[in-house]
Amino acid sequence: MKYWLLAFCVALSLAWFVNKSALFDGLEYTVDVFTNLQAARSIFVGDSFLHEYLAGGLKGVHNHFILLLIGPLTLILGAKAFFAVTATLQAGASARLAASARPETLAKTASVLLVMLFGPLMFWIIDNPFYGWEPETLYPFLAVLFAEALLHQRRTYLLWAGLIVLCREDAALLVGGITVLFLAYKRASMRQIARTYAVWLFVFGISMVILRVLHKSAGDSRVSTAFDGLFQMTQNHALLADFSISALGALAMFAAGLIPLFALGGKRLALWTMLVSLPLWGVTTIATLSYANQSAGLQLHGLLWPPRFSLLWSILLAACVFAIESAQSLRMPAVIACVLLSIPLQWEILKVFRSYSMTTRIAAFSPTVADTLTPASRAWMMCLSRSLPRQTIVEPHWNLQALFEKQIVVTDSHRTPDKPDIFICDKQGRLPLPGQACLVQASASLKEGYAFSEVDGIALTATPALQPVVAMCLKR
Repeated sequence: MKYWLLAFCVALSLAWFVNKSALFDGLEYTVDVFTNLQAARSIFVGDSFLHEYLAGGLKGVHNHFILLLIGPLTLILGAKAFFAVTATLQAGASARLAASARPETLAKTASVLLVMLFGPLMFWIIDNPFYGWEPETLYPFLAVLFAEALLHQRRTYLLWAGLIVLCREDAALLVGGITVLFLAYKRASMRQIARTYAVWLFVFGISMVILRVLHKSAGDSRVSTAFDGLFQMTQNHALLADFSISALGALAMFAAGLIPLFALGGKRLALWTMLVSLPLWGVTTIATLSYANQSAGLQLHGLLWPPRFSLLWSILLAACVFAIESAQSLRMPAVIACVLLSIPLQWEILKVFRSYSMTTRIAAFSPTVADTLTPASRAWMMCLSRSLPRQTIVEPHWNLQALFEKQIVVTDSHRTPDKPDIFICDKQGRLPLPGQACLVQASASLKEGYAFSEVDGIALTATPALQPVVAMCLKR
């Protein structure tokens, strides 16, 4: 049975990677996945450290240093390198957990894998609708590998802890929380637990100092911005409602993850998990409130944003890793039934709070954004993406960014020192995201000598120097 479980883990991880890649090719993702792509490539293509052109640079915004480790692979695979790394870690974490399971706990391990690493909530976290991918997507798999290495006293725990910390400035709190859970599982003394957690609080403090040193703006810190957002909520009932729904949904999701933990008999671990999750709830709430002054900021980037909730799901996953080891004395049918109860609950929570369904995000069975384009217009743009020089600055419609990942994609020409070489827009309004700003800037470029081209409602203005490439693709 163990070999079948290992094959299942690898096969399902591969299937999710294929689906994720198909959604990317279907133009389902925009903005953040390309921000991270440009930052990952930055020092390898001659740009400054973690520089990207969509928001002006990640340096001092987030400590996403792990992007630089993935950077060389993005030069080969583009944005799909992120999906490949995610799938590899998902397969590795699930297979490692299955391989280390004892015969008497194998069935329970399989049920936990199905619910926590391959359930609806994990699918949603990996999918990350609209935005595509964030470094925080790696948290759950690194958390499992770290917890499993601690449990079996493997020295690789240092590697996994280091990779988690490199994901984001507050990730040390996750490492500290998992370490505390391990010590609680081993029934270590409170003094040892407190001393160990203090070490990771120190690492967290260092990460925040680094972030502040790299911060390029003299503006308010994220904490002060969050307090401003909290004050705004007291004055704005709509903001308060958005935050309340976000918090309620996140709590419901967290409760769905507690079910497997309680089912495995980890009542004591469950209490410790809720305790060590409090700092994680704190940093995610601060990050959420910092978006309160943006339009629909709490809806898009609240506690129910997949990268945000990934931090909380990861601590639950780690707790389940420890709980499995003490589950052999429990009745197997009851445990498996309780664990599997989490799946319909996850499904319903996603439907109620995010209007999300896994079935509509399987690219093989559902239409994608790319299906709204005619074959001729898409072939034209794909020819341009292959033929344009890498240093070409392209400002496309939001939904067309994936076609030009090889070039320098910008969303606002005011954020780059050089004016875009090409504007490419949707004239007919067929694409789901708004494109009026793109059309306005493309129209203004005509007064500066840009040349106009159009194929089936996709309009393009380009500098005269790029006209030979545009003309060549028009003929194909």
